[in-house]
Amino acid sequence: MAKNPCIAEASQALGRELTDDEAISLFEEVQDRVKQAANEAGPYDEAIRRSKERMIAEKKTAAFIEKRNAYLQFKLRNEALDFVRTQFPNDPALGIESLLVGVNRDRMGSRFSAAAISQAIFSKYASGLMTELQTNNLQSILSSGEFDRELTRALYAVNRKQELPYNGPKKVLDAARIIKKYQELMRHDYNVSGANIDQLEGYIIRQSHDSEKMLKAGQEAWIDSILPKLDLDRTFEGAKPREVLAKIYDNLISGNHLKTSENVTGFKGGTANLGKRASQDRVLHFKDADSWFDYNSQFGIGTISEGVLRQMHVTAQNVGLMRVLGPNPKDNFNRLTGMIANTLKGEARRKFDESIGVQGFLTNRLAEIDGTTRIPVNNILANVSSGVRNTQTMADLGAALFASVTDISSIMTELRYQGFDMFDGVTESISGLAKGRNAQEMVEIDAAIGVVFPSMIGEMHGRFMAQDSTPGMMSKAMQLFFKYNGMSWWTETLKATFSRMTSHLAALNKGKAFSELNPDTQRVYGLYGIDAEKWDMFRQTAAKGADGREYLLPNKIADLPDQVFAAYLTKRKINPSDTAIAELKREVEMQWRTYFTDRAGYAVLEPDARTNSIMNQGHKPGTVMGELSKFFWQYKSFGVVYVQKVIGREIYGRGSDTFKQALKNGNGEMTGLMQTIIWSTILGYGAMNAKAILAGKEPRKPEDAAGYLKLVRAAMLQGGGAGIYGDFLFGEMKSRYGAGPLETFLGPTFSNLSSLTDIYSRALNGDDVAGSTLKFVINNIPGNNIWWAKTALDYGVTYRLQEAMNPGYLKRMETRVKKEQDQSFIFPPSQVIK
Repeated sequence: MAKNPCIAEASQALGRELTDDEAISLFEEVQDRVKQAANEAGPYDEAIRRSKERMIAEKKTAAFIEKRNAYLQFKLRNEALDFVRTQFPNDPALGIESLLVGVNRDRMGSRFSAAAISQAIFSKYASGLMTELQTNNLQSILSSGEFDRELTRALYAVNRKQELPYNGPKKVLDAARIIKKYQELMRHDYNVSGANIDQLEGYIIRQSHDSEKMLKAGQEAWIDSILPKLDLDRTFEGAKPREVLAKIYDNLISGNHLKTSENVTGFKGGTANLGKRASQDRVLHFKDADSWFDYNSQFGIGTISEGVLRQMHVTAQNVGLMRVLGPNPKDNFNRLTGMIANTLKGEARRKFDESIGVQGFLTNRLAEIDGTTRIPVNNILANVSSGVRNTQTMADLGAALFASVTDISSIMTELRYQGFDMFDGVTESISGLAKGRNAQEMVEIDAAIGVVFPSMIGEMHGRFMAQDSTPGMMSKAMQLFFKYNGMSWWTETLKATFSRMTSHLAALNKGKAFSELNPDTQRVYGLYGIDAEKWDMFRQTAAKGADGREYLLPNKIADLPDQVFAAYLTKRKINPSDTAIAELKREVEMQWRTYFTDRAGYAVLEPDARTNSIMNQGHKPGTVMGELSKFFWQYKSFGVVYVQKVIGREIYGRGSDTFKQALKNGNGEMTGLMQTIIWSTILGYGAMNAKAILAGKEPRKPEDAAGYLKLVRAAMLQGGGAGIYGDFLFGEMKSRYGAGPLETFLGPTFSNLSSLTDIYSRALNGDDVAGSTLKFVINNIPGNNIWWAKTALDYGVTYRLQEAMNPGYLKRMETRVKKEQDQSFIFPPSQVIK
């Protein structure tokens, strides 16, 4: 196309010819800028000049960012390729899986994955924010929700280059400044990873849009509601407001705003560019804080607290992925796998191609960590299904605290794997539980390590229902449920205790060179890319906690002298520039943070990205297969995590690639496996008896060898995380829902549907179903089996109602329990209830 002087000058400034699309876009942009400049003041020619200067400066910046990101793509792709070829030469697919979600192989950096980095980054954000709020007695300002409007106003005032006056409560202003600090940290992390995000004047939090509420209102009503709240000049820039909003409405209700565009420029391949997406300006600009708040209340999702944490999750997810695969992760994934595929032949090539195909396991792993599997296809189906599962959880897991006794065995075997005394796990865990969470006393140590308390961020359900969203009132209900059944206290205390313990044990070794550490300790540090020199850096970070102990703290890496890092770079023939030193500091700090957060997930078992990928298989929420999959896997994630993390760690985590090889290696695999089984079985037996006593039953007393075998198998399954599903592995008994092994295997919801169908069928045949119906209703009331109230409720209310509606029921129940479970009641209900 013919050039005009402005386009020619822009081409010269960029150092290359503009494409036709860029030239058209530039021409249109110039017209808008000229109009904008003319409205400001001064002669028309001066307006053109100012507009042109601004545009050329912006284009130069864009060209620099493009070149920088191309360099990051190239650098990280080569590092990834080198990692796969050197660490996994015989199994490149496993090497790529290691990059994405981590694997249990004794390879340098095999656990320093995009998923683990993302979790460590989120822990850094969340623990830092909560710690600062808690230290200043401001936590309720964010968490309670009652200050949300004032907090919106304060954020609108402080999120500027020059703060605006704010006349509200000082404590709200102080909380807003702390939140802004972490918003700026997130913006900084995005930018150093490949984005280019400017500070947005008057920013509050990332705007959310509830498509259900929007659909219910309808397009015209939505437009009528939002239009008076918007800054028309900033939002529309001369375009027709209602036409623009109609397109935005269609985009929002379709969920497209949650998806990364496939049509980007700057990189070949047409794949999702997280750096560019993160850099895009928002479309909707509200004219003031109250307008933003009113819209969020009417059409948004959740509270300010939920919005801040949601933004932390998304940022951590994206930044973690960008740090491993660059600003355009999917493009680098495609290029990396393509380069590797071209080196393979025959069966090896077929298997590799299968792993990166549409349903391939590597494709599913990437979908899990880039957020694809968390984007609902049908919001209504996803929310209803999630609500059913959440309600079911609150009806079933009232005694989950006692089933979690087996966490002690996980802590013991994890410490042994790391080269520490496993019995320290028992003493420290019991001591930690006796003291409680010690949040105030050890708050700074916890923040430095990256300890996050799930109850503070509404994520306690993650141990039981991985990746199931719980917004709004349901989230609060779940938080209260896990608080009152003791799981919040138990999980948070053990995680904090374990993380502090490993930090303290590291501090006890600070006088040792890397080569003097226990070989197992060296090996585990190496899983996160930590070598002797990075250990030497870390052992300089010792600090005393309020308990008088010394700890090594990742956040103090940044305080070490630059010379420490310059020497490391010089040794590797890298110019020790300020940028290179800053990048190395970030890397070392993140490696240690990732070590603490990742290993805590092995000690107090919880699903990670690899677990979720195995269960989700790439299916999205709001699809039939996606929801059926979540229903099927409900409560089973413990078993998957146990096999993946504990058993997998013991078999593959000391240098073996196969179970057969582990039998021959003699590196401690079999000893570790046997100790894991023994301790989990012992504690599983304890958990079984604790639950039995709570239910008013005597501990199991087998009468023959077959009975003892059944008991040992049941204890092994309980200790291995099988939970209620372990009862049916050998087809020995029916579930407490009244359904058989198949229905219970399919999940509690399927079991309930089976029970309902049975009740309905019997009612049609004229049978008396009052007792069965009552039992079904009681079993599905949230909180019905909370451990500290269940026995009193059973003997005081439930048993009486069941016997009254179905005479002889209690005696039959006692007979069935004796036959199926080899157990008797301490106080037989049939004798107590007269």
